[in-house]
Amino acid sequence: MCCFINSHDDVYDDEDEDNVTDDDDDDAVDDDDDFCFVVDDDDDNDVDDKIRPPSSFQVSYAVDQVLYIESLSDWLTSSLLKEDECGGDDGGGVEAKLHLMEGINSDSGSRALPASFDGDQSFISTGRVEYGKLYGIISLCRVIKSTDEIEVMRYAAYVASNAHVQLMRAAAKKECSFEYELEALFLYEIYRNGGCRRCAYTCIGACGPNAAVLHYGHAAAPNDRLLQESDMVGLPCLL
Repeated sequence: MCCFINSHDDVYDDEDEDNVTDDDDDDAVDDDDDFCFVVDDDDDNDVDDKIRPPSSFQVSYAVDQVLYIESLSDWLTSSLLKEDECGGDDGGGVEAKLHLMEGINSDSGSRALPASFDGDQSFISTGRVEYGKLYGIISLCRVIKSTDEIEVMRYAAYVASNAHVQLMRAAAKKECSFEYELEALFLYEIYRNGGCRRCAYTCIGACGPNAAVLHYGHAAAPNDRLLQESDMVGLPCLL
C-alpha cells in the first residue's frame, strides 16, 4: 500500500473553485515536493527491501522522496511546524493545515470519507485538519486534463480501438467460441501491441442477451456464454 503527499498546501478557497481555468489549474496545489509513504511489512525482515527497496518506489512513481508509512505522523508534525515558521497557509500567518479529502459524489450521493492513519487524532483534536477544499480540487483535476493526460488518453483509445478490430475479425472468422475467449484476445492484443498490461476494469464480453446485463463480466457473470450464430456482441473493454 502507498500513500502520496504533496508537501505544500496552497489551495483555492471554496468560492474560487468555479473560476478555475486551464491556466490556473497548475497552481491549484503548489507542486513543491512529492512524498510516497510505503508500508514496512516486517521491521525484522529485510527481504522485501532487497526485492523492492524504497528507492524503487521513488523511480516507479517519480516522487522526490520515499518514507515508511510508520513515520507519517511524525513527518506531518514536522512539516506543519515548518509551514508555520514560513507563514502558514498562503503565507498569511494562518496556522498551516493538513488537507484531507471529504465530499459528496454529485452522481451517486455517496460520501468520500477522509483518510485515516495512526496518530491522526492528534491533528484532528488540535484543529490542524481541513476537509473542505481538497475534494473540489480533485474533482476539477478529473475534468480538466493536462496536455500529457490527453496524450495518454488518446494512446489508450488507439490501442483499445486496434484491439477491438482484432476481436471483430476473430469473431467473423469464428476463431472464438466463448465470451471469455474474446476477453482473452483483447487482453492479449493490448499488451502485445500496445504495452498495456491492465484494463480500467474487468472486460465485458457480453454476447446475445448478456449485452443487456449491467456491468456484465464480473465474478458472478464471468463471460462464459457460448457464442451463437446470430448473437450481437457488446464489448465495452477500456484501458
